[in-house]
Amino acid sequence: LMKYSPVYIFFKDEQIRSLRLSNNYETMLGKPLKELLGKTMDELFPSDLAKSMIQDDIRILNEGKEIVVEEEFNGRHYSTIKFPINIEGRPSYLAGYTIDITDRKIAEQENLKLQEQLLQSHKIESIGRLAGGVAHDFNNMLGVIIGHVELLIDRTDIPEDARNGLKAIQNAANRSADLTKQLLAFARKQTINPQIINLNEAVEG
Repeated sequence: LMKYSPVYIFFKDEQIRSLRLSNNYETMLGKPLKELLGKTMDELFPSDLAKSMIQDDIRILNEGKEIVVEEEFNGRHYSTIKFPINIEGRPSYLAGYTIDITDRKIAEQENLKLQEQLLQSHKIESIGRLAGGVAHDFNNMLGVIIGHVELLIDRTDIPEDARNGLKAIQNAANRSADLTKQLLAFARKQTINPQIINLNEAVEG
């Protein structure tokens, strides 16, 4: 089992030194098994990870309870189950096994990314519906404005300065109508050719 197990198996003593390790630790730690046995966690793993391991191991020996932890090492993610080995009714050793869960973590991250993309898609779809509704109503109002302005411009009794003002309103209304067309196109998920439109100029014009 220790030779061929794909799962990392370990046994430690009360001083948190490695007593037995499965052979795959040679690949994980890059050293022959004989150089790994009898070592403390500080001698086998980076300082921060070793400190966390030691704290967990001491807790197991003191409390005599199983724990499950997740750890990261050399860019890989691992889930470890640790438990005490009792001799004469007290925890004297501890053991456990570690499973590489990197693929599962990657799958979870990809799933989270897809969920975020789906949420963003729903938001865009909602914005599109809102934009379509606003553009439709606004377009109806603009139609009334443009229609009445055209009727007034055609009258012969309108003073020239008033006629110029009506033309400015007509121009602004027409440009606003172009904007509503773009909003409607966005709402229908059509490709819009962006046009740089100065809204202040449209209002003033």
